Amino acid sequence: MLAVYLTLVLSEGNNAISEVLPWALLSAAPPIGALVAAVDPDRARARKIVIGAAVLFAIMGVLSLPSIGIGFLIAAIAASVAAVRLSGVTEAERPI
Repeated sequence: MLAVYLTLVLSEGNNAISEVLPWALLSAAPPIGALVAAVDPDRARARKIVIGAAVLFAIMGVLSLPSIGIGFLIAAIAASVAAVRLSGVTEAERPI
């Protein structure tokens, strides 16, 4: 996503890489956080990371609504669902 975004924006010809790169790296932060949470064995820490990713996805979605915001908002919803699922009881803890 990062490479495609940078290629697309730079191909327009009116943006310098120094102007675009910080925003592109910021847009990579929530998916990286969600990936870290997916492999973290500590459910409480993973839930906090996913909540942070959901908040960042939502903020970026609202700020970029006229262009790619819908995708970020969908990702925010998916991360929110993951956070809710992480707050639940695991199968091992469930009573019979």
